[in-house]
Amino acid sequence: MLSSPTVDSHPARPQDAAVDYLSFVDGATESMEAHLFRAAVIAAAFLSLGANYRTRNFVVSATSSELAREIAEAAENYRKTLAFEWLGKELPPWGQPCRSW
Repeated sequence: MLSSPTVDSHPARPQDAAVDYLSFVDGATESMEAHLFRAAVIAAAFLSLGANYRTRNFVVSATSSELAREIAEAAENYRKTLAFEWLGKELPPWGQPCRSW
């Protein structure tokens, strides 16, 4: 059985009922799993629209493969140029590439 609403007008909380508590909070009608699933599907859809390009030190995601390639190659160029300006030598490759979205 569900308890009656509290005095401060919050919805009643199910005690022993096999009802999802989240459906009683702030008028929500979907479970947390449904919200997470929907967010995952939307994220996957957005990620599938773009293209990736990987260089030795960078992984770039962009709207097209050409743009991703241009950005990744520019990043490698800037990394090399700045290393020579600041350190007088090229940096060794990173252990893992830097991701750019």
